[in-house]
Parts: sequence; structure tokens; C-alpha cells
Amino acid sequence: MNRKLAYVFLVSTISLFAGGLPNLAADAQEAGAKEAATGTNETGTNETGTNETGTNETGTKAAGTKAAATKAAGTGPKELVDRLHATLIRAMKGGHAMGYEGRYKLLSPVILQSYDMPYIAQLTLGSYWSTLSEAQRDQFIQVLQQYSIANYAAEFDSYNGGSFETQSEQSAQPGINSVSSTFTSGSGKQHQFNYLLRQTPKGWRIINVIVDGVSDLSLKRSQYAYVMKTDGFDALIKKLKESIQKFSSRNA
Repeated sequence: MNRKLAYVFLVSTISLFAGGLPNLAADAQEAGAKEAATGTNETGTNETGTNETGTNETGTKAAGTKAAATKAAGTGPKELVDRLHATLIRAMKGGHAMGYEGRYKLLSPVILQSYDMPYIAQLTLGSYWSTLSEAQRDQFIQVLQQYSIANYAAEFDSYNGGSFETQSEQSAQPGINSVSSTFTSGSGKQHQFNYLLRQTPKGWRIINVIVDGVSDLSLKRSQYAYVMKTDGFDALIKKLKESIQKFSSRNA
């Protein structure tokens, strides 16, 4: 697992067409204005509705998700990132004994309450977001959530030593903070994780992760825009669902 750690956020079934890294604080501010104008809400779809996991799991139970939400609401940026890291370590230590389904179930509520998935969905699609119907937006948010959890569950599958250490937290602008962390593997190799978070009515939420200088949001924007331009919305949904199935199949 350790040698792949820095690239866990970059897994995709489509080619990478990454351009320059965006000014994410500015993007977040711009998207916030669009969100207010279009009526996009912070919670998006039902966060317990992650039914297409590529397994027999029907998603996280409502009680567990509600408990995670209550805990996350009063959590600061550093504490939220630390909680995510602790859960990732648990998933890695659980490894094959826990299985893909077990890791998915463990990670699901924490990821959904750590990341602002509806907001990320809007940022990744950029100008294409305004062309979607409400039903399509809800569908994309839901599938993106499923994809993100499945990605984590598939990649954080073994533990060979190592730990996360949060180094600093600072304000990028009002309502936008960054948290810098380092993962040191069992062999001593280090990877830098930089999180960008925004403050929401439900508390702080992650809107981007930059791993060793590579922006997850930048890659997704480039990838998804290419598919939307060449093949359209249905093709993008199909590709994401195929990836979810592959994550599950290879961990069977």
C-alpha cells in the first residue's frame, strides 16, 4: 500500500489531462456565489444513499451517519483531518481481514462527513454544472460519493507501518483554511498531504487534497471536462460506475 499512497486520490479509468493547478481558494469563492444563485444546497443528496458500492452493502446506516455528522459539526479543520487519517490507518490495519466491504463500511461515514461532496461535484464540473438538470446533479453527487469511498476502500488495503502527522493549519481567506500533513511510511519515505477546507453550516469540510504537489481537484476537473465535452454526462456516469465495480472486483 505505501508505495501507492501518494496516488490514491488520482485513480481513474480515464486518461489524465491535468493542466496547471487552479487557484482553489478563488474557485471556492466563485463556486459559492454560483451555489447561492443556483440553489445548490450544502448537503446535496442523502448522504446515506450510497447504494452502488459494487458490493451487497446498501450503504451506511442512518444512525451511524447521523452520529458522524454530529461529531463532525463541531470539529475544527485540524481535528477533522486527524480524524480522517486515524480512520485511514484503521482501514489499512484491517486490511484483507476486514475485506473490501468492511473497509467501505468503516470509511463511508467518515469520508462523507469530512468532504464537501456536493461542493466538490460542482467544482469538478465547472461550467458544465449549470447545464445539468437537478436530477442529473443529484445523480452525479451520489455517484461521486460512491466512487470516492470505493477508491479509499480499495487502495487503503494493507499496513506496513507508517503514520500521519499534521504539521500546520492556516487561514487562506475567511472561511477557507489549509491543513498540511505528512505521511511517513514504514520505510521512512515521506509524502506531503495538503488539504483545503471551507467552513459550511455543518462545520468544516475538505474541498481539495494536494498530494506531493498534485491536486486531486485539478485532475478531476480536467478528466471530467474532457469526458463531458467528448461523450457527455451519461458517459461520465458510466465510467465512474465502471471504476466502482473494478474497485470491488479486484478486492473480491
